[in-house]
Amino acid sequence: MSDGSTIATATRVEGWRTGTPPSAADLDALCRQIDVRHTVAAAYGPDWKKLDGETRADAATIGLVVDMLLTVAEAGSADDGGRGLKYVNSSLKALDLDDAVPDAPRRRAWALRLLDGRTRSDG
Repeated sequence: MSDGSTIATATRVEGWRTGTPPSAADLDALCRQIDVRHTVAAAYGPDWKKLDGETRADAATIGLVVDMLLTVAEAGSADDGGRGLKYVNSSLKALDLDDAVPDAPRRRAWALRLLDGRTRSDG
């Protein structure tokens, strides 16, 4: 299950952190997994499709996903068409997927700080 078309979530997110930043399409697809399917999988098929025999990502991987979404949201501007707000919202939902996400209180506080800043600048 590690052919070239499989997306290993932890590896992809770590690659974004250390190399090429994620595309909006990739982040939007990952947000859809969190918002609609209520999961972060350990791996996906092409275009972030569900794999047969899907395995949930571990808590550390969910933490990496949250960090990436919040980092991109923080770097964005208030006129990003709501994309940053979506990333913050998905981050908060992802934190609720696993009670063992490392540093969850710090990550939740970061998300809430960004949310507060976004809602104040939108009004």
